[in-house]
Amino acid sequence: MPTFKAREVSRIVNTIYKAIIEQRLPAGTRLVETRLAETLNANRNHVRDALVELSYRNVVVIQTNKGACVAQPGKQEAREVFDARRIIEIGLVRQAIDRIDSKGLKRLEKISAKEDEAIRKGSRPDMVRLSGEFHLEIARIADNGTLLKLLDELVARSSLIIGLYEAIADASCSADDHHMLIRLISERQHDAAAEFMGSHLDEIRNRLHLEEKPSQNLDLAEMLAAC
Repeated sequence: MPTFKAREVSRIVNTIYKAIIEQRLPAGTRLVETRLAETLNANRNHVRDALVELSYRNVVVIQTNKGACVAQPGKQEAREVFDARRIIEIGLVRQAIDRIDSKGLKRLEKISAKEDEAIRKGSRPDMVRLSGEFHLEIARIADNGTLLKLLDELVARSSLIIGLYEAIADASCSADDHHMLIRLISERQHDAAAEFMGSHLDEIRNRLHLEEKPSQNLDLAEMLAAC
């Protein structure tokens, strides 16, 4: 059974991680331990351990004498992240087709329906989170734990990159692509699904305007409030 400390660190990690994925904590945001401890009603030592764990996931950067901040990926890293996703997810969608059953298909359709609803409501955090969740669900269906862990980190880093560099936010395009992926997966079209997955990720990357934006001074309590 996990200790109280382990449960608390996990809670803090999950809260900050979710806020990063949903782009409520933008790249470059300073993560002040005392402020986080106050906002999350947590022990400062637990906050420090959580930030270290998040740094291992490459979504937080800790600098000596400067503290922690949300990672701010550069142009080259942005390219590398999407290159890695392309390689991994083309393989995963093929595996998913081999292993999907009616329950797995229903899970994809449920996520897609929630994504459509988030778009109708104009809820940007939900759109971003559900888009990533759709890709992670394909990895779960493929039943490859190692690649799922890698993809989970890459999806979080993608959220930071998109928040920094996307010229025009258009979640409806990704949602339409997800509908097509569901159809190709359900029809077990290995080659077409793999090709479409590659094109889908290329389209997302092509929307990026790779010029860095200045970091912003934002309120941690406000950004974490929805967690």
